[in-house]
Amino acid sequence: MSDSEPQTSSPWRRIFEEVRQALDNRRDEHGIVGSINWLRKQMALREANPNVVRNIIYRDKGKLADKRVLYNILNELWESTGRPPLQAPELAELHEEGGTEEEALRLLSPEKRRAYRAFVSAVRGGQHPKLLVVGRPGSGKTLLSDYVQQALTLLGRTPIRLELGGSDLGVSLGRLAQMLGVPAELFETRLIKIGLASAFAVQADAQAEVARVILDAVKAQEAPVVLLHISLTAVAHEPDTLGMVPLRLNTPEVPRVSAAEWLWQTLLEPLSRLPKLSLLVTMAELPRRAAQQLGQFEEPIRLSPPSTSEAKRFVRARLPYLSLPQQEVIVQRAGRSYEDLRTLTLLAETREATPSEEGLEAHLAQLSSLVETAGDKRLRNFLAVLAVMSLPEFPTLDGTILARLRPAPWQEISPLERAFLDAVPGERDSWRCFSRQLARMLRQRLSASDPALYQELHRQAAAAYQEAALAEPRGEAAARHLHHLFEARDWAGLEQWLKGRSIQQSLLQRLWQAASTELSGAALEGLALQVASYYVRLGSFDHPDALLALTLLAAATDSTVRTWTQLKRAEGEVLKGRFEQAEALLSAAPPSDDPLLQAEIALLNANIARWRGQLTQAAELIEQGARLLPQTPAADTASPRRFTDAAKRLAEAKLAVWAGLIAKDRGDLEAALREFDRVAPPDDLIRARVAFQKGDVLLRLGRFDGALGELNLAVALSSANEAPRHEQARYLARRATLQRRRAEFARAADDFGAALAMLEMAAHLSPLELAFEQAKVMDEQAPYHLAVGRFDDAIGALQHNLDTFKRYQAEHQVNATFRRLRSRLHLALAYWCRGVGQPYHPPLLRGLEPLPDTPDVRHAQTLLAQIQARLRPGDPCLLPLGGLFWEITSLLAATPEAAVLSAQTGLTLARHPYQLATAQTVLATALLRSGRRYEAGQALTAAKPAFMTVAEQPGEHSDSGLLAWFSALELRLALAEGKFQAAASTLLASLEAAPLAPYHEALLRIFGEAVELLPNAEVANEQLARLLSLPTNPGHLRLPDELVLRWRQRRSP
Repeated sequence: MSDSEPQTSSPWRRIFEEVRQALDNRRDEHGIVGSINWLRKQMALREANPNVVRNIIYRDKGKLADKRVLYNILNELWESTGRPPLQAPELAELHEEGGTEEEALRLLSPEKRRAYRAFVSAVRGGQHPKLLVVGRPGSGKTLLSDYVQQALTLLGRTPIRLELGGSDLGVSLGRLAQMLGVPAELFETRLIKIGLASAFAVQADAQAEVARVILDAVKAQEAPVVLLHISLTAVAHEPDTLGMVPLRLNTPEVPRVSAAEWLWQTLLEPLSRLPKLSLLVTMAELPRRAAQQLGQFEEPIRLSPPSTSEAKRFVRARLPYLSLPQQEVIVQRAGRSYEDLRTLTLLAETREATPSEEGLEAHLAQLSSLVETAGDKRLRNFLAVLAVMSLPEFPTLDGTILARLRPAPWQEISPLERAFLDAVPGERDSWRCFSRQLARMLRQRLSASDPALYQELHRQAAAAYQEAALAEPRGEAAARHLHHLFEARDWAGLEQWLKGRSIQQSLLQRLWQAASTELSGAALEGLALQVASYYVRLGSFDHPDALLALTLLAAATDSTVRTWTQLKRAEGEVLKGRFEQAEALLSAAPPSDDPLLQAEIALLNANIARWRGQLTQAAELIEQGARLLPQTPAADTASPRRFTDAAKRLAEAKLAVWAGLIAKDRGDLEAALREFDRVAPPDDLIRARVAFQKGDVLLRLGRFDGALGELNLAVALSSANEAPRHEQARYLARRATLQRRRAEFARAADDFGAALAMLEMAAHLSPLELAFEQAKVMDEQAPYHLAVGRFDDAIGALQHNLDTFKRYQAEHQVNATFRRLRSRLHLALAYWCRGVGQPYHPPLLRGLEPLPDTPDVRHAQTLLAQIQARLRPGDPCLLPLGGLFWEITSLLAATPEAAVLSAQTGLTLARHPYQLATAQTVLATALLRSGRRYEAGQALTAAKPAFMTVAEQPGEHSDSGLLAWFSALELRLALAEGKFQAAASTLLASLEAAPLAPYHEALLRIFGEAVELLPNAEVANEQLARLLSLPTNPGHLRLPDELVLRWRQRRSP
């Protein structure tokens, strides 16, 4: 961009051009030295605003601070050419010392100019002034102190500046003592003496001793300069204290006084008598005693609020780039208050800044400091509330709640306060801090400077949200309530919440991390019990927080808590399949007569018995635990562990769930469903687990629509309640299996992909544990690969799974026999599917013809023979497989007779209508393969009413794949018996059936292949051509391909 601009009267133009000419187009890494862009870069490096360079040079518009930086840069460039410093009388105000003086005298009102000159001139002249300035909030006391401090710094003096205030003077006096070099231990000792005294006179003397420590420290300084602002009133509306004891004067009467009176009498007036001290004190009003006893202070200078013209001049100097209407808005909004003017101009600078501007951080830091230093108590209160309510997780503010956290006179948002806020579009009375960075800085400053106020405001905010939180424990109000409880360190409130309600895991982790370092004794144990219970409910026994909590509870003084801890550790071992370790933990647990613990121990023993296949013993233990539960103490009964109704409800739910699981293992699916329906889940996480089990049972019962609803619920609730990743992956994988069975292959692929992606986020799992969980999902995914014809993917995954299960069993000492058996069975099926070219989805009729003698088919049958050789009659591994084992062995059987035998065995195990329908269909297929058409027809006839028992239930369509298998068998049976017209009618009816749409092409292909095998195939083809509007002349395609191609053409738009 060119540096040329229209000629103006700006005094900068001449200087800029002379410097550029002297530099003679010199270049460096930032470009042409002295150019506009080069100067912008230098301004940014010096934390000035780079965007005002052009306005300053050509229009003389910009803040004085930015002008001063630019002048210094140009002067350095000028001197780098060997020339003397720049001579620019019209820019004299830009020399730092003179510039500060010029700026102060230009912006300050007459009385502030008088105070500024009196103090700065005296210090510059080697004198030691004692100046007292009085003015109401907003009259410019802080502004005056800012300019005085800046001027003294340029003189080489470093003033000590502090605000004295707060409900207890010990904090601010301690900071002053620290700045004066008083050892912290010495000052703390003096404060402790105040609290130890009982007599008023002794307390007053101890308080006066604190002031004497500061006076002695000032005397030890070499001509110090002290600037003090007293943010206190002269009247004590509330008891002002020092060392948490009411303030008293060290006089014979020992009167109680306000903080302002005490400071004047004990500290300020004595300070004024120190000859080598330069002292500037600003305050809102003089204490009563000050009028009678000024000490060495000069007559007070009284400040008045800024006039309208003074306010306009101030804003114009600070924000020269704003239009006059914009400047006028700030003046009107500020009223007659320098405090508000300074804040609003700073806000305007910050809001105008872009993220790349170097000064943004400094502006925000200045704004955030107001929560400590603002002279206006109302503004300090507003910023403190804004800091507390602007949670990082919830940056928006409810105006109603904000008002509840503020004192009565300040509940309406003032124009100044509104400048800090942006309205949230579309939400009534909803706001957010205009800058998230400012909100963060405010939180940091408030928590560091006044932690007591920070926690108290968070307590009030938590109370404000409590009613809404209890009404909807999973809603946003509850989340805000919990975050405020945590920031307030209300450990008792958090423990009470955790006893019966859920909490976001990220907050729980922060909570436990803080509690582990900040609490001890019973308080820590109580919270540890709830944290451990939370992770136990999740099933995350190995989470680092769970391990730490359980370790702490193992050493608890309460033996009942120690027993509970051992029990939960044993549950974790069972979950991993390490039953011996679990039994060892239980045997080492302290004995307990608590009936709820005894019920839970019975439940755990039932769990172990179930996994060992001892179902009768497991059922007896469940009944034993159920008998114990009514004896558990009520919620208001004293108990060492303070067991609540929630704990009892959880135990009842777990017993019902395990009763259902045992019934499912026994094959009594209807009984299992009744047990699961009996569960009253105490929370959404248990509800998700029950929904999964119900979905799994309904899937086995052939009630696919009901199963989908339950599995959808399990997936949604487990995600919303932050269930362990492996648990969520399990639910997704089972829903994917259901989608595969429904021929919804795209949705199945999505769910399997989501399950594996979910496991990638399971950060707490070890590499082997992660591989194990992935193998479980991939094992369930293998039939999907086979269904869509990806045989190689299935074979590779299954071999990987077998290796993983074997390694996991060896390293973790668990029994993975069943998983390895199922993977080998799936591997045999994969080789068979690839060998015969049959995807693994209905109708499964590829085996009706003589099996091809291929290496894959032979290998499949070899694998199956190995599996059968290892299994003994009644092997517990067969029970979970149910009819699936016999269906696969029938399909893979080397001979028709063996296929029929396996199918008949599977039929004897079927107990429910859908199982009967499936088993009869497999048997019909095997019988047709063996040429026993009549028996095959009988089996198919028996299958249909059993299937309709399920499919005709309200809202249920059941398994359309099995229905397609029926149709395929009917086609083949009719054609085998020469009933071509009946077969064609069956085909046409199937093609009209919408539920069979995923199977239409398979049915056409089965029909076409069967027709080709007919003795009078040509006649059949002609009949088929007329029936399906096919060409009568034979083409180049086989009939199955012709049928499928024509069908696709008819269906295409």
